[in-house]
Amino acid sequence: MAELDSTAFAEKYEQDMIAAGVPAHQARDIARKKAEVEAQKPVTKKAPKITKPAVQEDLFGAKPAETPAAKPTPAKKRGRPRNAVVTENRKPDTVIDLIESSMAVQETPAYEAGEVGFMASIWASATLPHSEPRDHDVYEAMLALAAKRNMAEAQAKAWAEEKARITHFQRSNGTISLHIQANEAYGMPYGRVPRVIMAWLCSEAKVNGPHLMLGRSQTEFMRKLGMAATGGANGSIPRFKEQAMRLFHSSISIMYDKRPGHEHNFKNVQIADEGMLLWDPKDPDAPTLWESTITLSQAFYEQIEKHSFPIDMRVINKLRSPLALDLYLWLTWRLRAVKGNFTVVPWIALMQQLGADYESVARFKTEVIRKLADVQRYYPDANVAPLDSGLQLRRSLPHVPPRPPK
Repeated sequence: MAELDSTAFAEKYEQDMIAAGVPAHQARDIARKKAEVEAQKPVTKKAPKITKPAVQEDLFGAKPAETPAAKPTPAKKRGRPRNAVVTENRKPDTVIDLIESSMAVQETPAYEAGEVGFMASIWASATLPHSEPRDHDVYEAMLALAAKRNMAEAQAKAWAEEKARITHFQRSNGTISLHIQANEAYGMPYGRVPRVIMAWLCSEAKVNGPHLMLGRSQTEFMRKLGMAATGGANGSIPRFKEQAMRLFHSSISIMYDKRPGHEHNFKNVQIADEGMLLWDPKDPDAPTLWESTITLSQAFYEQIEKHSFPIDMRVINKLRSPLALDLYLWLTWRLRAVKGNFTVVPWIALMQQLGADYESVARFKTEVIRKLADVQRYYPDANVAPLDSGLQLRRSLPHVPPRPPK
């Protein structure tokens, strides 16, 4: 790295961390050391920029008009970065990891890094809940009943949550509706874990078919997904197993209405036909004689084969928020098929589409803007802008090209 480039790199890195809330003196020291490390790296030839946009099919195979190449983005003015990281009281190490991982994603394309994954379109058009859905009236009634029975507070809350558990969840983007039916014995999948699992299932199935090998232990499977395995009542191991069981035992129904009151299409899909999970909760590291397996249903496998789009698995592994993951997947799927110069998705419509339950549209809008800053660090070509009326989408280059560069 030339001296001028090294200085510019350090200044930009320092500016990003200050904008993210890292103290100026600490940001300057970290940026200087980072620039010194970067200067020692050998110069490699960058992969050619892909300008041909993807052609996206909907769930039933319809192709929109071909999207022309996006116009070059004008040079940014100096000053506070437009996509400044929203700190949300995050630690400096967390912010630094976000900055460095997003820089790595931008510098090395997914195909070159061997990190190309796939996601079925149905999980981008409508999503899972962010937190466990429950019937609030039933929950309050059960808490009142528990108080009359003199239950301990922790026991009362657990009992009320179990009784108020909802096993049916629905999301819609206007024409496509996704209905998720959970198994009553396990509950509804929610949060970050089932989203990461689903990305892995779709990616593996796209390459290896519907019969998937999960590894010889739960810890091994978690490592495949880029997740740390921690024990204890509040550790990641029990939460991961619970969410995996919920997801594997769920079924989905896809409904597609081209014209309300006229043509109606639907398809009922079981996620998995069968599986064998040899996970010992008391010893998740213990290897077994056989690998745990899962076999996706033929209907779900066909959805992956016919209606999926490429994603960068490094982004899936790094984004911690379910809303941020939903935004990344939705934008990756949606921006390549914007018709005309731009479109505006109203905030209420976007809130109904994503798996988020907020007390108001205003609160949802605030959270989307906060998470969008992180998503655009990994996907800077995402040409979107929050407006008072909704989220404006302009035609953009796909984050991952549909085919590897030649």
